[in-house]
Amino acid sequence: LKLEKTGKRAQLDELKVTGLGGADVALQGKWDGQSGDMTGTIDSKHLDAAAALLHRLTPGRMTDLILARAADLSPTHARFSAHGRLGPQNNVTLSGLDLTGTAGGTKIAAKLVSKTAPVSTSSSNSPAPADLDLVAQLDSPDALVLLRQLGISTLPLQAFGAGHIEITATGRTGTAAGAQATGGA
Repeated sequence: LKLEKTGKRAQLDELKVTGLGGADVALQGKWDGQSGDMTGTIDSKHLDAAAALLHRLTPGRMTDLILARAADLSPTHARFSAHGRLGPQNNVTLSGLDLTGTAGGTKIAAKLVSKTAPVSTSSSNSPAPADLDLVAQLDSPDALVLLRQLGISTLPLQAFGAGHIEITATGRTGTAAGAQATGGA
């Protein structure tokens, strides 16, 4: 671990954890008091224990999904870069994410971009909810595995063939998003 902190600024040069529930994790990042960036990798043969820990640390819908599908998402080898900023109630909100890698044999390439509206939502000069754009591409040698990874129940069929899904979504933080998904097997 190499971390430097001065006032509101923080610089994480390196955090490497091996054997964290069967996962190896490496992180780097910085925070300037208003916004920050983090990059990292995760390599895990079995995601179950790491997903349970992640769910304990950051409970929510996304970690619920990861925990429920941990077996189908194993093994996982992924790289990510994320950008966050200080929100209206001093919470950190995600404003950008790039994710590439594989999970359970499925190749993943996803990008989430947030554009903060320039007007404030209250007298506190906090930014308005952000517009979010998501583009994701998922490719699996087995379409049925891909469907299970997405939470869709499948029949126990064999040799169904490869699967491909492209997802685009646009929305605003805290509201419903418009989404389009196309796929093929």
